[in-house]
Amino acid sequence: MLVFRKPLEGIERPQMEADVVIVGGGPAGMACALRLSQLIDEHNSKNPDAQLSKENIYVLEKSREIGQHCLSGALLDPRSMRELLPGFEKEAPLDAEVTKEAVYFLTKTGKFKLPITPPPLRDHGNYVISINRFVKWLGSKVEETGITVFTGFAGSELLFDGDRVAGREHGHVAAVGGLGHGHVHDGRDGPGGRDAALS
Repeated sequence: MLVFRKPLEGIERPQMEADVVIVGGGPAGMACALRLSQLIDEHNSKNPDAQLSKENIYVLEKSREIGQHCLSGALLDPRSMRELLPGFEKEAPLDAEVTKEAVYFLTKTGKFKLPITPPPLRDHGNYVISINRFVKWLGSKVEETGITVFTGFAGSELLFDGDRVAGREHGHVAAVGGLGHGHVHDGRDGPGGRDAALS
């Protein structure tokens, strides 16, 4: 077993139920949380007598703030975002739309433009974005839906079920097969930090 830091033994902590724990607050984790929230809303509107709650759905993020570890720029193909959040272009932090592209061969003294742009390099209609700002925006959308995002959780050890990796532990939080078991801390140091345990 790989152990990066030792959890504290013999500490009793309050329990906090978890129905779903999404490990990772990057673009995929936030999109997963948003889609899960939408599915719950659809279910609740069709089944007023069998309501589902978002109260026990959590996103665990390793950085202290949402989007803090997402440092690069990117090109965003908007098709999946249009399905997830129709009209997202009106409020998302998009830097520019790609309106033309070209491929150049660079030399020591100049450049040569290729006569065509190969299909994998065609980004016409995509958006130039900062992943940091985009994930912060997605995180705010997730929190608006009532799903809780816990920041400050880095993986500390892999969890095994026999020879199979079953999940990973985040300090005192174990994320196993999509369900969380263990301890949650809200990421703040000192007496202002709050602890709870997932089970």
